[in-house]
Amino acid sequence: SLGAMVAAHWAERRRDSIEKMFLVNTSDSRSPFYDRFQIRQLGLLLSRLLFLRGPYLEQGILQVVSNDPKVREKYLFRYVQAFQKSPFTREKALRQLRMASSVRFPTKAPVSTLFLNSKGDRLVNFQCSVKIAQDWGAPLETHPTAGHDLALDAPEWLLKKIQEAFAL
Repeated sequence: SLGAMVAAHWAERRRDSIEKMFLVNTSDSRSPFYDRFQIRQLGLLLSRLLFLRGPYLEQGILQVVSNDPKVREKYLFRYVQAFQKSPFTREKALRQLRMASSVRFPTKAPVSTLFLNSKGDRLVNFQCSVKIAQDWGAPLETHPTAGHDLALDAPEWLLKKIQEAFAL
């Protein structure tokens, strides 16, 4: 979702370098705070960042962004390895939250865009992506059950939707 915010602003400034965008489970400052960061999950995420370390932190983050226990189990070791290479600190988390809370998308799509979201997203209300897609007049594809990390919970579905968009 933060990556979508960065991509939209990059595309606005460098239209010539981007042909299509695929923005996943995103939001911007026009949506209320309680939709952009669903309070229960934000509380869980922050408590994990404050009180857990090592594999327990990564496990806690996976519990917030993935709805599939099998996926969480399968990828926990990879998460731990990635976080060991580039530790996720409280400072990084706070910088990301501060940035994400202030981002406002451009008023119109800078390039051809497909929004992808999930009704099962427990971190960001799926309606946030709906609103931006409607404002931009851009298509939207919604997965019924995946969590915030759509690429983790439903990679085949996500790839299929992207392939279909390129076929147009």
